Amino acid sequence: MPSRTNGVVLAVLNASARYENINLEKFYLTGTAVNSGGWDQIRQIHIYKGTELVKSITPTSTDGTDKTVLVDITNSPIVVPKDSTTLITVKGDTANSNYELGSTGASGQGLSVKINAVGDVTAKGAQSGTTLTSTSLTLSNAAGNSMYLFRSTPTITPNDQLGSDKVSSQTLLGGSLEYELYKFKVTASSVSDTEDTGGGIGLHSVSFLFSTSSATATEVFLYDGSTKIAAATSSPATHLTNNRQSDVQVLTFVLTTNGAVETFQTMLPNNSLIAAGYSKTYTLKGTITCGTLGANDCSGTSGTGSVSVQLLGDGSVATTLPTTITKDPATMAFDRSIQWADWWRTPVLKNASTTATITEQWANGYLVKNSTGQDLAATSSAVTISR
Repeated sequence: MPSRTNGVVLAVLNASARYENINLEKFYLTGTAVNSGGWDQIRQIHIYKGTELVKSITPTSTDGTDKTVLVDITNSPIVVPKDSTTLITVKGDTANSNYELGSTGASGQGLSVKINAVGDVTAKGAQSGTTLTSTSLTLSNAAGNSMYLFRSTPTITPNDQLGSDKVSSQTLLGGSLEYELYKFKVTASSVSDTEDTGGGIGLHSVSFLFSTSSATATEVFLYDGSTKIAAATSSPATHLTNNRQSDVQVLTFVLTTNGAVETFQTMLPNNSLIAAGYSKTYTLKGTITCGTLGANDCSGTSGTGSVSVQLLGDGSVATTLPTTITKDPATMAFDRSIQWADWWRTPVLKNASTTATITEQWANGYLVKNSTGQDLAATSSAVTISR
C-alpha cells in the first residue's frame, strides 16, 4: 500500500442476520503486525456500510502485536437486515514513510486488519433489544490481507496488457536480424497529499526467461525509448537446461548509463527513476540468428527454430524487507527477479544519492500489481519468434 494515500482498502467484511434485524454497535479492529509493523502505518480509519461513510477513527495504538482500535457506533449503529447481508469496508489513510523526516510509517512494515473474536463485537436485536451473547455470534475469517506500506509503489503492465503497443509473436526469418522481444510499462503511484516532496520509484533490475530452440539470441539490450539502458549481466547466465540445440535460461538486466556493463554502482542512471504518477515503457531488443546449429538448419526449407521471452515476477516476499540490492546472479534470477525502490531512505536525492543501492529501501516483485489490479505473474505470457 502506498504511503500518504487516502482510502486504501484494508478489509472487506460481510455481516448477516438470521432471526431479526441486528444493530451492530461496537467492534474492535485488531491490527496484526506484519514485518514488525502495526497501526503506525495508518493515520486514520474509515468504516463504510456499502458506500456510506459511518465512522472515522484516528488510531491511538502504535506498532506491536495485535493492538486494537475501538469502533464505537452506538449512536448510529450499522443495521444488518434479517435474512440479508451487509458489506462493511474498512479503509485507511496511510502514514508517511520518510526516514529523513523520522516518519511514524516505515517502508516494508505493515499490518493485517481483522475482528479477532466474537467477544470483540457488541450487537443487539433491533426489535427485541437483546444483546447478542457469544453463543449467538459467529465469526469466520473476518480479516483482511497482509498489507505492506511503501512510500510509493509500482504497477507493472506486462507486454500482453499493452494493447496495440505490445510486441506480437512473429515469424522467424533466416540469418541474423534484430527483433523487438518484449515490452513492459512501469507506473509509479501518485500521492494524496503534499506532506513532503518526492515519491516515485526506482527500477534497478529486471529478469527474463529465455527459451531457445535451434536459434540463438545475442546482443540483447533493454531500451527506454531509443536509449540503451541495460545489457544482460556479465555474470554467468542462470541455466535451467543447456545443450547445443536447446536452452532455457534467465537473463537479468541491471539498468546502467547507456547500457554499459553493470558495475553495481551506488548511484543509478536517470532512466531508473519513474516520477510519482508517471510511467515509462521499456523495450527488450536482441539479435536472433536462425542458421545451422548442430544437426538442424533453422534457415532451411523445412527448418524450425524459436526464441521465447517471458518477464519474471516474484512469488514470495523478500527475506529481508526492505533490503539493499543484491548482486548475486541466482538471487536476482529467482528471488528478486524485479528489484525496485521507493526511495524512503533517500527521498530527496533518490537515485543520485551515493547510498541509493546500499541502504534498505529495495523490494522484489512480490505483490506488485499489473494493470488489471492483479498480482504480477511469476512468469508472464510469452512473446515467441518462431518458424
